[in-house]
Amino acid sequence: MAASNLEIFNTRKEKVQNLISESIKIYETLGMKTNAEKAEKSLAKVQKDDFKAIVIGEFKRGKSTFINALLGDEILPAFATPCTAVINEVKYADKEKAVLHFKDPLPQDADYSFKEEVKNHINRNGKTNIPPLPIDVKDLEEYVVIPDPAKDQRLSVSESPYSKVELFYPIEICKNGVTIIDSPGLNEHGTRTKVTTDYLSQVDAILFVMSCQALCSQTEMEFIENKIRGYGHEEIFFICNRFDEVRERERERVVSYAKTKLAPLTSFGEAGIFFVSAADALDGRLDGKPELVEKSGMVPFEENLKNFFVNERGKIKLNQPMKELFKDLKDVHDNFIPGQIKILDMSVADIEKKYEELLPTLKDAEKRRDQIIQKINIGRERIKQEVKDKTNLKLRYFADNVGKWVEEYNPENEVKFLAWDSSETQYLRLQDELINYLTVRLDYENDEWLKNELMPIVSTHLDEIKNNIGDSLELFGQKIDTLKNDIYNGFYDNGEQQSEETDNSEEVTEENGSTVKDVLESVAAFGIGGAIGFLFPVVGIVGGLGMFVKSIFDTKSLNKTAKTTVSESCASWLRETSYQRADETSIKVFEQTENLVNVVSDKLNEEINKITETLNSVLEEKKKGEAESKQKTQELKQLESDVENKIEDIRELISEVNPNIKYSDIKNLKNI
Repeated sequence: MAASNLEIFNTRKEKVQNLISESIKIYETLGMKTNAEKAEKSLAKVQKDDFKAIVIGEFKRGKSTFINALLGDEILPAFATPCTAVINEVKYADKEKAVLHFKDPLPQDADYSFKEEVKNHINRNGKTNIPPLPIDVKDLEEYVVIPDPAKDQRLSVSESPYSKVELFYPIEICKNGVTIIDSPGLNEHGTRTKVTTDYLSQVDAILFVMSCQALCSQTEMEFIENKIRGYGHEEIFFICNRFDEVRERERERVVSYAKTKLAPLTSFGEAGIFFVSAADALDGRLDGKPELVEKSGMVPFEENLKNFFVNERGKIKLNQPMKELFKDLKDVHDNFIPGQIKILDMSVADIEKKYEELLPTLKDAEKRRDQIIQKINIGRERIKQEVKDKTNLKLRYFADNVGKWVEEYNPENEVKFLAWDSSETQYLRLQDELINYLTVRLDYENDEWLKNELMPIVSTHLDEIKNNIGDSLELFGQKIDTLKNDIYNGFYDNGEQQSEETDNSEEVTEENGSTVKDVLESVAAFGIGGAIGFLFPVVGIVGGLGMFVKSIFDTKSLNKTAKTTVSESCASWLRETSYQRADETSIKVFEQTENLVNVVSDKLNEEINKITETLNSVLEEKKKGEAESKQKTQELKQLESDVENKIEDIRELISEVNPNIKYSDIKNLKNI
């Protein structure tokens, strides 16, 4: 039987891992500690890289049925109710098992009432760095599902202590490194919507499930535009479920409507929209009826998803480590090994003298490195302060407007004199509706502010950082060029070699520029609304019902009291905590930009360390004696041949993964 696309990807992934592992041994033999450490990090990333597809959808859209149809079994029966606040990652294993992972640190208002075993586990291990807790799959519902979903929402919004659940199961689609992620329903509650939003930056594919009975609701479209696309995801698969329930004469209209509304929201266009019956697909797979599965429309979607993993995400996951390995090995082959052989011809005294002569230039390069890092940190501090100021002002703006928003809102659950439920029950239901409305409204207002005001400010600051470090990076590159020329005693006099070295120095600048871009995208994807946490101020602040009820017969007054109480409570909380929340938000943005410092610092240190490692390695060999030096030269020549073979292997693999690139064109990989 022919290998599937995912199996082909995993075979190529294994080849990349082997090439990196073999290269690490070469680096260690050469005493190139910096290269070895970098390759080990790359290897770890390749090993743990899998494909993650998150399934998103509002409640009552058939999301759970769709996931089970995708998995081919009724694995998630408990999650058909709107009561889980935890991400569920479904992965492959020969035997089924489930593992609970805890947040670190635990949220202060976490709800531990679901299971006594959780309390005991936390008490044994403390409230930080809590190890995962294995549980029985059949008991999963008892841990992560709110006990009574029929209860008032106000009694079930405490934050879960779990970060996620890993569910391992012997299912075919996950066998080749695919993780299917079940997320809480979007319209369940703000707390659980936030759980889904926070996970978006970690996934490869977005599978958005809608119902053909209620396509493209306003809340669905707003979430897609503000959250999913706002996080940089444009490659979205839209699954229009329950297509079998649409009357035959209505199907053409439904298809046309869905394509008109959804095609502009995904880079796939109309090819990213699928009309399926998840129930038929699941029944067909459970009952062994392939004709029912074929009729369901799930097969074309699954094939498209697999092809996307391999052809789009798969290329990225393989190309990046191959590109880095190719560049580093080429530098070893063209520069490091020939340079070491050249230096081995020198005496110990000459090498030590050369080292002394290079020290001032080396110190100057280190000084330039420190200047670059300092400039970046100054820019980060400016970002931090402006984010703090702008967030504080916006929170106060929200506080000033919540009363108007609530007053303009027409609730469905108004208190009525003649009704089955008591006035108290009706009042609580109305209060919950107003709380949920404010949560959604604040989230929307915040998204608009984040997208249209705050992120452009952050982007401007990051551009300033990039411009400010440009000259220093250029000077740093010049110092490194000078050091390499001096070390290898004119080895780069040849025009071609000089050109390659010039490309290398430019690459330092390019990679730092790329780093700035990466951090810009990271900050742009950062959910400020998630950091501020609008939901929690209102819930729990409203006091006992009795103090607000003037008369159970005065329903107009009661409705007005609910609006006033909720809006004033929310506004008061926003004002009281605006400085604290603004400070927390600015610190989170500041922490995110630390990646910029780390990546740039690592790159600059890598360039400096290569210089010292070259000299120290050769000096150590020379001090062992003349015979050892000759033997070392022979070993270097053999390694040079081994590295050349590795470079050819990488070129072949690159051309295999990227059939659009000719083998002969793979020189510096700038076109990958």
